Amino acid sequence: MVQSLSLLWIVASFAQTPEELARAADPNAIVFIANPEASEGAPPADHAGKLVVVTDLTDDDPYFAVVKEVEATKKPSATLRCAAREFASLRESFAKELPEYAIVVTRPDHLDVNQHFALVEMLTTLDTDPFSDVAFGYLTGATPEEALAFAKRTLDPERQALRAKPELLEFGPALQGPQHGGPLPHPVAFSVKRWFDIHGPVAELKTRADSFRGKDVVFAAGHGLPSGVDDGLQASDLRTVPFDFDGAIYVSGPCYCGVTGDWFDLRSGRVAKQTVAPIDSFALAVLARGASALLAGFDPDRAEQAYQELEHLWIHADSLGHATKATYDGGVLAMRLPRLALHRYQDGGERPFRDLTQMMIGGGVGRALFGDPTRRPWSKPLEAPFGKVTTKADGKALKLTWSVAIPPRASWNLSDVYRCDGTWTHRIQFREEIAPELAHSLNHFSVESVRTVKGKGKDLEYLYPTAMIERWLGKTYLHGYLVFPPAAQNNVFFVESFIEAKFTVEPTGP
Repeated sequence: MVQSLSLLWIVASFAQTPEELARAADPNAIVFIANPEASEGAPPADHAGKLVVVTDLTDDDPYFAVVKEVEATKKPSATLRCAAREFASLRESFAKELPEYAIVVTRPDHLDVNQHFALVEMLTTLDTDPFSDVAFGYLTGATPEEALAFAKRTLDPERQALRAKPELLEFGPALQGPQHGGPLPHPVAFSVKRWFDIHGPVAELKTRADSFRGKDVVFAAGHGLPSGVDDGLQASDLRTVPFDFDGAIYVSGPCYCGVTGDWFDLRSGRVAKQTVAPIDSFALAVLARGASALLAGFDPDRAEQAYQELEHLWIHADSLGHATKATYDGGVLAMRLPRLALHRYQDGGERPFRDLTQMMIGGGVGRALFGDPTRRPWSKPLEAPFGKVTTKADGKALKLTWSVAIPPRASWNLSDVYRCDGTWTHRIQFREEIAPELAHSLNHFSVESVRTVKGKGKDLEYLYPTAMIERWLGKTYLHGYLVFPPAAQNNVFFVESFIEAKFTVEPTGP
């Protein structure tokens, strides 16, 4: 069982040294974050599935009916209480409970990106590795009545699994003429029927409101603000036009489309705190229009990351909470530091990013789940060639080989937006279970080769080679990560096939 860590240790762990920062920023430096801790990690194995409710509401708050609904439906092990907007203050309670899941029930104006960052950071400190330890989701609504209706919808046991052949609608504004139609087989998830509505003026999309009904998943692309998608649907449209998401999982790519209250406008070059009214929040309108879950960003983010969350659900048949955990863990890997440390916004202040990478990682970790984090929409994993990892113990060392024959070029799972100067490129990223007793002694990581292996073969250039060890739910995982130099239409997986990368992790001493 993991023991509680002192608050002094937590504060110290966020203070990265100049040497750590310089090494993380060096594209040629190899970074390995070891984890000699012999415990099971947080949460331990026998806490698999354990759920707590978190709330900053008083018993007489009209929104507190949502807490009662969660308690009655999910039978959580505990309800953790805190002062308004102080979710991160519950670390000692989380360290005592060590749940796999948490449902955070609050008012919409109690959430913003600073609060979210503080909660995510805190939930990485329940053991000694920098990865997220608790998968969580928010429950809220523009009114107490909308919040309760959403809670009942997302917690409904009959909505937990999708149909065997689910239907996906992808929509967003187009630079040129409209194109809409389907269904077609999805190019990655072949069992998914894909509809698309890439529209011109949003007025024409509103005439096809019925096209959203009956879809299992809705994916939105484009740019955005808290009120809606640029040149696309706005909260006011959802509340005046008869859209019905009919229990769909809504996966949102546009910036700020998860904002439910305060947000931080960067368009002037400085930070300007703004507030969206509940009735004008696009996120809250999506929940009011029948979505059973929403994955969206509190801050500027990238639609590539939204699609990675969707593909994570396909690849692993995983829970919704694990999909956002994977996004946070990807930010940990890309940050390449011993502890996740995110920026904070201050009204009237300068942009708080240390560098562009920190800004981009904030965009990923700023994504959130609204809904039941325990829900598993897909009943079985997707068979797809996303990259295969094989491991071999060689004495005290561990040899790993990542390989792919024909990369799935329609997939966003192999894309990186963090370590590529504000654009995107391709990456190798994996999480592989390893023996706990072996992991205890590992403290050196090396990249033996990254190359094509068909014909004469050739070496491939790579950047930011990184490995980290995570202990979670009684298992030990080795995370691996590297990115290829950005090359636009010539990014590696667009032009190369039969790729193999070999890694070694070992002790440096006898």
